[in-house]
Amino acid sequence: MLASVRSLVVVALLLLAGIAPFGASGFLPASDRRVLHKRHHPSFQRARQHPLASRAVGPLGVTNGDGTDADEGGLLSPNRVNVPWAAAWVGFIAYAYARTAGEAPGATNAFVEPYFSDVIHRPEAWPALFFAVWNYLGLVPLLMASLIIPSSGGQKIPAAPFLFGSAAGGYGVLGLYMSLRDDETAASQMPSKADLGWFGRNVFENKACNWLFFITTVSNLFTSDLVSALSSDPARVVPDYIESFQSLAIVGASSADLAILTVTAACLIPQDLKRRGVEDEGKARLIAASTLLLPVLGGFAYCALRPELPED
Repeated sequence: MLASVRSLVVVALLLLAGIAPFGASGFLPASDRRVLHKRHHPSFQRARQHPLASRAVGPLGVTNGDGTDADEGGLLSPNRVNVPWAAAWVGFIAYAYARTAGEAPGATNAFVEPYFSDVIHRPEAWPALFFAVWNYLGLVPLLMASLIIPSSGGQKIPAAPFLFGSAAGGYGVLGLYMSLRDDETAASQMPSKADLGWFGRNVFENKACNWLFFITTVSNLFTSDLVSALSSDPARVVPDYIESFQSLAIVGASSADLAILTVTAACLIPQDLKRRGVEDEGKARLIAASTLLLPVLGGFAYCALRPELPED
């Protein structure tokens, strides 16, 4: 049986983060990499006109037409916080805290200890459905990166550290980035593959990698023992999961995490389709909604089938 998908992805992302030839800048659009290396160059002090409004996107943030900072007051000022995503983050953290506070002492530790002793096999006490959810949480950062990286140019903070962190912390980490993500700036990004960083071009915009991610999500249904459980005792799959959900904070919080990340991915799809030439908003919303039917699996299917960005 394959090792836990979540553990493998966490290790892989940590290794990718430390690759010397590319580093974190390999995830950044070309324009943002130039900012990192030449942020004090005079040419980078001039704002670029925002195509959707009378504001301009400067190298490090959003400016008004006269060049003044439109988001004065720091990262947490009202002008900078993306309220819907921030509300989702606060709600998730509050829910996770409440579940943890109301749990019997030591219950989660006793539940996860067998997993860390043997990450290859599903712990006997873990419902197969939850083990599938757990592994999918390790794959979600790859899905989110595929949707976020093409629109990450001009943002106030880089996406890469939060995408890395979400492999372990889910929306608890990624939600911080989404809370500070400027939707107007993201909508204005119309990059070609050449504009993306190395990983953006060769991993997240690579159809072979997209299909590999999709196949991995399908294989998780088998390696998590979910298919086996559905075949041998289908009547117990959902009740066993519900029982663990009600009694264990980690099951409830992880399930809520996957639900929020699934909705987040679906919300990013219409914008992603628009930058790929799909102008029919109704069609884009329908495609996005369809991915909710199969969490994670639907998102990776979309990435494998979506139109490609232009080469140049």
